[in-house]
Amino acid sequence: MPYQTMSVEGTGPVSIGLQQYLRAIPNLKLTSTAEAEATVAIIKENHEKVIRSLNQSGQVSEYELRYTLTYTLLGQKRQPLFPTSDIHIRRYMTYSDSQALAKEQEEALLLRDMQQDATMQVIRRLSVFRPRPEDMASQPAKAP
Repeated sequence: MPYQTMSVEGTGPVSIGLQQYLRAIPNLKLTSTAEAEATVAIIKENHEKVIRSLNQSGQVSEYELRYTLTYTLLGQKRQPLFPTSDIHIRRYMTYSDSQALAKEQEEALLLRDMQQDATMQVIRRLSVFRPRPEDMASQPAKAP
């Protein structure tokens, strides 16, 4: 990461996952937004369940689970360092009324998996991001 201090704005599983990951990076300190050189701002998280198919009796046989995460990276003066981005993730799940409890648990597991996937996608995008020199000008130089 090109920063020495970062923060994460937002609540929810992705924010918590990002904080945990950033804490583990050597030479990077997770701080408050006011002290951070850059802030990952989670703008919106949304998940929905959509019927994908019906059986011959008109009962649901498959669902599509959709998860969307909207986020951005902000500089010290709250200026966007890159445009607001969306991550879209989909999973498919068969369904049967006779296994309703098991399918409920499967849905929760798939949602957690999508949130972890979104967290890792944000981390990968941040790891390849390089700020413009003018965005780094007001920041202290990194120690070698």
